[in-house]
Amino acid sequence: MKKLLLSLTFLLTTLLMHAQIPNAGFENWVFQGNDTIPEGWSSSGYGAGRFPVAQSGNYSAYVWNWYYYAKGWIANGTPGPGFSIYDASSGGTPINEKPLRLHGYYFYVRGDNGAFDDSAFVNVVVKKYNSTLQQPDTVALGRLHLGPASSFIPFTVEIEDMAQGVDPDSIVISFWSCFDNNCFCDTNSAGNCLFFYVDDLSLELASGIISIDDWFDKFTVSPNIISENATIRIPSAAVENVKLSLYNSTGQRIQSWNEKPGTEVSFKRGSFEKGIYFLSLQSENAVISTRKIIIQ
Repeated sequence: MKKLLLSLTFLLTTLLMHAQIPNAGFENWVFQGNDTIPEGWSSSGYGAGRFPVAQSGNYSAYVWNWYYYAKGWIANGTPGPGFSIYDASSGGTPINEKPLRLHGYYFYVRGDNGAFDDSAFVNVVVKKYNSTLQQPDTVALGRLHLGPASSFIPFTVEIEDMAQGVDPDSIVISFWSCFDNNCFCDTNSAGNCLFFYVDDLSLELASGIISIDDWFDKFTVSPNIISENATIRIPSAAVENVKLSLYNSTGQRIQSWNEKPGTEVSFKRGSFEKGIYFLSLQSENAVISTRKIIIQ
């Protein structure tokens, strides 16, 4: 596990209640169809993957243009249909304090892009659900273009407060292989270019800096191969209530129930058929984490 970054060590307990970036060091990966994606994140499918060189640890995430013009991307949480640079209304993970900055490390190789001045793009959208309009409002926003770098160097995204006095409920962080300018691979190339590598993310709050691989890992199901009973451990979170949803291997939701953060829950096999299932920990507006379980 990658090293937690803290401005003051004794702030750990308080800060864990605020800044949730799942799998911020990109060390945990899962298979989704034919793709390998960072756990706690979603991706464009092709045009996104795992890279065995990192700022620290074993892996980083990277995205690239594929089929010449198709942008690769990754985003935390589970964005819905229509997710784009312009529409980040879905997905994300919970947060209850507006961050000041997003920090991380990157490098960017343009490759066969026709020698245009293309740049990688980071998009940070901090949201608050508007119950009157029944849609999320953007309450803070950060965007950054990043130029070529041949090895990992630090970056910082300044996040602008757009609704002072309004506390958020979720944050969507996405990384894109390019934005604006040409954003196209040379027609004489193999069709892949604009490679954007990202690692070691952290959010800076008024109270300090933290990346929270540790928090993400604390959502556990033990044992995850269940013949009779299992214990579900739910971490403390920046929300008052969370929902657990059980899905079968085809994505059909079988059961949902509400729980309190910071608790342990007994799960009984009951009459569930044998097979692979997925247990999802969710807030009101975002998926926090998902675990695979096998019922025997």
